[in-house]
Amino acid sequence: MSEGHASRSRSSLSQTAISAPNCSTALDDIAITAASHNNILPETVQTRARLLLSKASDSLLSLDQQIAEVQTKLNDLLLWRCDTVTEMDIYRSAVAPLRKLLNELIFHIFVHCCISASVTTPYVLQEQPWILGRVCSKWRKISLNTPELWSRINVVVPDHDTKLATPVVRYSTFSAMVTEVIRRSGHEPLSLSIVGDSRGASNLFELIFPHLDRIEELLVYVGGCHELVKNFLALPPGLIPHLRRVDIAGAVQQYSGQITVFQDAPKLQGVAYCLFTTTSAWIFELPLSRLTRLVIPGVPMQPNQVLCILSLTPHLVECYFAVRGATAEVPCTVPSFGDVTTTLVHNLQSLYLTLYAPDIDVSGLQRLVLPQLRHFMLQAGLEREWDAGWGPAILRSGLLEMLSLKDAIVSLEQLESLLHATPHLVELDISSGRMLTSTMLLKMANGTLVPKLSTLKCLICMTGLDDLGALELHLDMLEHRKRATNTAHIGHLWFVFLGREEADISMFPGLARMTKMNEEGWNIVRMWH
Repeated sequence: MSEGHASRSRSSLSQTAISAPNCSTALDDIAITAASHNNILPETVQTRARLLLSKASDSLLSLDQQIAEVQTKLNDLLLWRCDTVTEMDIYRSAVAPLRKLLNELIFHIFVHCCISASVTTPYVLQEQPWILGRVCSKWRKISLNTPELWSRINVVVPDHDTKLATPVVRYSTFSAMVTEVIRRSGHEPLSLSIVGDSRGASNLFELIFPHLDRIEELLVYVGGCHELVKNFLALPPGLIPHLRRVDIAGAVQQYSGQITVFQDAPKLQGVAYCLFTTTSAWIFELPLSRLTRLVIPGVPMQPNQVLCILSLTPHLVECYFAVRGATAEVPCTVPSFGDVTTTLVHNLQSLYLTLYAPDIDVSGLQRLVLPQLRHFMLQAGLEREWDAGWGPAILRSGLLEMLSLKDAIVSLEQLESLLHATPHLVELDISSGRMLTSTMLLKMANGTLVPKLSTLKCLICMTGLDDLGALELHLDMLEHRKRATNTAHIGHLWFVFLGREEADISMFPGLARMTKMNEEGWNIVRMWH
């Protein structure tokens, strides 16, 4: 608002006088008479009432006019105030301490605030660090010259079937974006994540190949066994000297080529390889003594190979193995069961095993000594009886927080023993085999069993008359735990119904109650076996 306009507003407001009529609320005789009955009033009274009504109407019109004048002045004041606030912001900005910050300090602020942010390509202007270059020319210059801001790159491969542009034009633009972001990262170590359609960027490997020696993290999640994956795995040794973590996953595809890239990776600590392969020999060429994470659910391993790997990985914290039969290739360096008494893996906290045959001899794995074990999963393609020999291996630490026994049929006696021995259990999956008994449910309700449990996936049988009250007992346990003060609330539930189709259980006792509980905020998921 200009100075002249502000002056006129102040003068106009000072000259505004508001005349207030007499607002006495005392009722005269006409009002009292009219309120006392509905009979016709004398003509003299009606004449006087019409006169008073006319005066009141004139007074109301005058009041409305004065209110409009005041509202206009108030609107002027509000506008004047907004303009003043804007001017103050401008003047405050002119003397802001931020203007005194050295470029080097702004650089460190940017790095500190964006240290965990990824650069998404194709770009998203509302995300870091793109948005920093849109504030002012100074910030843009600093952000473009701060390689650390551009060193964590998330490449979203464009959909091959999109109709927005022809594949050639689309890839040309996408390629230019990726190239520019990598250029901005300078010589900084790279963390590179590639997600999307495997057909969308067939030449992506050519863009990152010149920078392999800078990559510290490489995460590839693409559909199919992409050419990028094949080219990377077949690289000669020695090209990834700084790689610390690699995750490779995709659709269910098999890779049968050579895997040589990891043979000379001196800093590699984490490997997650989720494609199916026909050989496991390359695993033994990894720097096993430095690994902290090894996830290879698609690599065929014999039990004695697993033992050998665990004996060679003293720093391993998490591992996932696919245990197969005797057809797997066994390197000559792998000891037999007779050579192994116990295997101590001191730091292992998470052990996940998938058994690909019901008759696999895993007695050697049961001799593992795992003093830090917190998470254990055992699953198989076919149901098999739970081997009590696993008990000492998984319970020795006394720290178990997650227990998942998929396809393992555990006897009721063994199940109760497991639950008694795992007081720190937070997550439990026993959706195969047998139901929790009423005795176990009662102990879970009062906190005698698994007092810290918050996630449960279990079986609900519906095969006979004895099962009719099973769901109600489970729901009773859940509600009792929620009200109790010495037990954790089980907030995530999966009930696996066995014995009937979904359409056949509409009248099953407890189902309406479970539906109502979900409406009240519970998270109970129904599944059918």
